[in-house]
Amino acid sequence: SVFVGLTVNGAFDKEPVFLPAKEYQHLTLIKSEELEQKLRQHSPEVTELVFFMESKSVAVLGPGFEKESLVYQADVDELKKLATEAHIPYSERPGDRLSDFSSTTKGWWWVGLVALIAATGFFLFKRRSEDMPNRVTTFFLVGKSRVDLFIEKKKVKKSKFYLWGLGVLVAVFAVLMAVHAMVSPPVRQLPAEYSRVQKTTAWQLERYLKQSPGDFERAVVIDELNAVYVVLKGAPKEDAADDKPTAFGRIALPDPDSASQVAEAKSLIATLAASKVSTKHVDVELNDNVFSKMNSFWSTLFIVLGVFTGVWLIGVMLNWDNWRQEEGVAPPKRNGTVPAAGPASYAVGGAVEVREEDKKTFKDVAGCQEAIDELRVVEKKIRRPRLYKAFGAPVPSGVLLYGPPGTGKTLLARALSGEIGGHFEALSGSQFVEMYVGVGAKRVREAYTRARAAARKSGRISIIFIDEIDAIAKKRGGGAESGGDKEYEQTLNELLVQMNGFGNHGLVLTMAATNRLDILDEAILRPGRFDVKVQVPKPDKKGRAQIYNVYLRKLKIVLNAEGEEARTAAYEKLLDDLARRSHDFSGAEIEGAIKNGATIAVERQFGEVTDDITDEQFEEYQSMAIITVNDLNEGVDKMAYGTQIKSRVRTDKERWATAIHECGHATVPTVLGGDPVNRITIVMTDKSLGLMDSSPEEGERYDWTDAQFLIRLQMMLAGRAAEKVILGKISTGASNDFERASALARQMVGFYGMSKEFGVKSLPLDRHGFPVSNIGEIMLDKFNATWGKLIDDMEAATDAIIAKHRPQIEACAKVLYEEETLTGDDFRRIWREATPAAADEGDAAATADDTQA
Repeated sequence: SVFVGLTVNGAFDKEPVFLPAKEYQHLTLIKSEELEQKLRQHSPEVTELVFFMESKSVAVLGPGFEKESLVYQADVDELKKLATEAHIPYSERPGDRLSDFSSTTKGWWWVGLVALIAATGFFLFKRRSEDMPNRVTTFFLVGKSRVDLFIEKKKVKKSKFYLWGLGVLVAVFAVLMAVHAMVSPPVRQLPAEYSRVQKTTAWQLERYLKQSPGDFERAVVIDELNAVYVVLKGAPKEDAADDKPTAFGRIALPDPDSASQVAEAKSLIATLAASKVSTKHVDVELNDNVFSKMNSFWSTLFIVLGVFTGVWLIGVMLNWDNWRQEEGVAPPKRNGTVPAAGPASYAVGGAVEVREEDKKTFKDVAGCQEAIDELRVVEKKIRRPRLYKAFGAPVPSGVLLYGPPGTGKTLLARALSGEIGGHFEALSGSQFVEMYVGVGAKRVREAYTRARAAARKSGRISIIFIDEIDAIAKKRGGGAESGGDKEYEQTLNELLVQMNGFGNHGLVLTMAATNRLDILDEAILRPGRFDVKVQVPKPDKKGRAQIYNVYLRKLKIVLNAEGEEARTAAYEKLLDDLARRSHDFSGAEIEGAIKNGATIAVERQFGEVTDDITDEQFEEYQSMAIITVNDLNEGVDKMAYGTQIKSRVRTDKERWATAIHECGHATVPTVLGGDPVNRITIVMTDKSLGLMDSSPEEGERYDWTDAQFLIRLQMMLAGRAAEKVILGKISTGASNDFERASALARQMVGFYGMSKEFGVKSLPLDRHGFPVSNIGEIMLDKFNATWGKLIDDMEAATDAIIAKHRPQIEACAKVLYEEETLTGDDFRRIWREATPAAADEGDAAATADDTQA
């Protein structure tokens, strides 16, 4: 712009263009030969000549407006000679200078222009391996990326930011327009009756006035504009019936910024005043139109602001759908290109599917704080790579999440992507491999190519997440390979190459999840591939409460409490109860339990509704979406114990036997100080005929003693013992209890070394407690005898406990038989109430037959 401006103003031109003086440029053009002929013929139409030597032009002045003309590119020397011979006066005047833009290419400055273009291209298209430098010189060249980075740091939605920006521009435009309308004075202009009159110059009118004052009929002077309107006598019309001449007008309106033109106009006005021409003076017409009174400053300001607003508007219109999809507001586009820029873009299995629930941050994750802390360190490395690199800790190439199913590994990957705001592509290990050799490796390359392109476009690192990576990254064997094994190995090799960093340059972070860390190939676990390995275990009691809070804070829960403090306390107790009853739940199971509770709430309130609600009714019904504590408890029960079976009808004897059985289980921890009872039920589900649930008060137990194991053994055996002691018969319902008790006894003896007879020997056992390798016959016999004796001893001790507390068991079983379900608090209350009665009545108790009667 500087070079062009200087050139246009003649700073660098080698060949400037010259023109006649501005006041002569409107004259009629004639050929040089025509002027020469008039001079040779001494024509009266030529009274004076004005030469402009730089442009080789001549102004021909005659005895009237119609007799004046202009000649371009004439032989001025020859014309001067002819004028002298014809005794015609002439003069020389300097002309105007005009710079022709096409002549700028002939100057020396094109070298600087080429250098400027090269520098601009360098800044615009240079690839940066890391974040852009914080320099003012590069801010405007990469302004869009800087603005996007600012939006990301401020956690503002793109659509909202740019829409507000457009609104601000429009508001500024409107305010400036209003200020201009109020501040700018009205424009002084010619009255309407003179605005369409043919223009001329003041010097021509004055010259004509001095030559032929009789041709002037009248004059009008607009003093504020120094404008003069004259009415001249015209020639007779050729087709007129009479010889009456026709008058015609001319007006001289000087440029107010030209001192010479203003001086000429004032001279004309003075000459008119001295002449006998009828002259009158009129006022200017004031035009208050906001557009008419714009000067060059306001015009330039509004043009620049209008262009900027228009470009902003076009940008908003072109990117609006992508922004709304990234924010999860607009319906997802199932066909198209994955958007690479924005807070985060998601691709799942190669098809675009952007949903609100896909957009997560660490605020949406709970129950695995240690894993979150490790991923926050990864996030810091990505945001401040130079700082960590200075200490020798570069951005990792891969993050491996491992742990049981449903613990939130995919959610953590999405949360890290949401915090970074880059492209996120979720894939499954099984998607890469098909029956054709080479397909898997090709898909790996394509995924990384997409991720790199998105990272370069957005300026933020991309994340590729591979779920169930063990499908393609199992340990490789050393034997002969089949075609299928070769395809898996090729896919794994390509993944290793892509993760190794060839072409990545910090553009792609690979994340993966697996439930089986032990079966992954060593090559993919080494540093340089998956540098960060994050364990995601099942949540403890505190973690489960946090997960429940994440979901329940979005729902309307009915709490039996009044006042803010009471409601807060009731809500905290609800979270604690749900966490305690959800012992050993994963995050996915907790989510499923809440969905079960919500489903139960809908069925309870609107189970009879046959038609779906409309969009207009959605908000109304959302306000009525109330979930009770009982709904949540039933949802947890359904997830933990299975779906209630209502089609099967049990006899009263079967229900009573089940009540005795479950109360027998609850007796041992109550008497021996084991884990408190949470719930007892005889409701039949698809998992059991009944159930007694107990868990540690502290939430989780990470270290078990032999005494605690013995209590658990007796608790497992107490159901059959209660049937045998109280009912005098046994059933098949205790088979699973024996299976679990035997497995625990074998582990105590052969794995934990908790038997004096067998000693502190350890045997390789499977999950059922059976030896998995050949051991000596003597040791095997001793092992079997030891754990068998342990079961026998615990059975005898359990029978004694059941016999001693028979009244309490029967009292609790009676209520359980009627209510079908007892909470832990209800069970303990009934137990306490039955204990004094047992002391007064001795061993007397109602028999099972009396109870059934």
